[in-house]
Amino acid sequence: FSSFDFWGNREDENVPLSDILPPLSDLTADELAAMAQLPFIPLHVWDRRQYFLSLRYGDLRERDKLMKLLKGEFDSHHT
Repeated sequence: FSSFDFWGNREDENVPLSDILPPLSDLTADELAAMAQLPFIPLHVWDRRQYFLSLRYGDLRERDKLMKLLKGEFDSHHT
């Protein structure tokens, strides 16, 4: 993950995929649509801090892989 601290300094952190708690798992189609309208989606990483992810802003280079990760469907052996 790349994020910014309070002062605007970039912070990079590598986390195992297994530590990411998928925020979009077990949601209905209506719930997914509602979540997609939010400016930020909370992303919890086990035993670490909470991140906020924006699907609306920025450049998503591998959208399919990101969506699989957020839904808990990502197989880390086939990256």
